[in-house]
Amino acid sequence: MFENWQGDDFFSGDAYKIDLGIVTQKEAVTFSDNNTIIFTDEEFSGIGRNSYMIKLDQVTKEKIIKEQKTEQATEQATEQATEQATEQATEQATEQATEQATEQATEQATEQATEQATEQATEQATEQATEQATEQVTDSKLKNAPIN
Repeated sequence: MFENWQGDDFFSGDAYKIDLGIVTQKEAVTFSDNNTIIFTDEEFSGIGRNSYMIKLDQVTKEKIIKEQKTEQATEQATEQATEQATEQATEQATEQATEQATEQATEQATEQATEQATEQATEQATEQATEQATEQVTDSKLKNAPIN
């Protein structure tokens, strides 16, 4: 039962539960005055198919506390936000780690390639210079050698 709502928003007011003590499915419900509710139920397993009348000032109303629902919704929202934040943080961390690893690997590969190329170029230059020097010395000796 709803009380104290605003406009046509029944859920903006207070919600109450009334134990009717009847286990069948309720059907037609109407007010005969501001304090009297008349309703019917369906027949189920041989019981029901009756009409009932209750006086609101004579029943116990149990207030349904909206904060419980709000707490549950808050917990669910918090869990979802935490999951999303964790996923985003994991994705960002993975991207950053991948970028750093790629940069490091590229730097190392570049350094190694540069060192190898420098070593090879130095070896080749040394070999060529040695060959040229040897040829020059040999040519010089041949030119200066006495002819017999």
